[in-house]
Amino acid sequence: DIGDVGVTGRGSFDVTDAGKIFIRGSGNDMFYFFDNMHLVSHEISAGNATLTVRIENFESISQSWAMMCLTFRLSSQSGSPSFEMCLSGGSGFVQQYRATQNVSKTSWWNGPGATNSWLKVVKKGCEFSSYLSYDGDNWNLFGNVQKIPNLCSANTLQAGVAVSSRSVGYLAEAVLTNYSYVGVSSRLTVVNNVLRRRK
Repeated sequence: DIGDVGVTGRGSFDVTDAGKIFIRGSGNDMFYFFDNMHLVSHEISAGNATLTVRIENFESISQSWAMMCLTFRLSSQSGSPSFEMCLSGGSGFVQQYRATQNVSKTSWWNGPGATNSWLKVVKKGCEFSSYLSYDGDNWNLFGNVQKIPNLCSANTLQAGVAVSSRSVGYLAEAVLTNYSYVGVSSRLTVVNNVLRRRK
């Protein structure tokens, strides 16, 4: 858990149910100056990288700005620089990023959002881009390509999935499949709850 959450989040991997990943997170928001959320992440080395995931379901407790995000982060600090492609609870898909520690995020969004959709984030040098697909094969660039020097100059980043309910003390839940990482990775970790080590 990161920031102001009020109740403990959790990430789990169900090996009996087609490899589904369940992530529950509380938190006040994943925007402005600080992120409040549950993060499931693994450390990646410097270099190009691609994250992909399919969203099977997102239970947002009727909060339109609850968020489930595929993310690159400099660290697990609440105000960390980051780049994300997200599904919101009722405000559509969102690309957002924080270029510098503890500054407010910049975002671009378009709706309506939908489950059974695929998200992708790509790091190529200092450029970060996000993509949306409804079948996992045909992808469209979502938002703009962003240059974020603070994320490309680090030796390592955190890569993974974050969930925020936008309501402290209440949990939103994302059900995900087909999580994929292409790049150089050291290990898979979870903030507070062990998910699974990559083999």
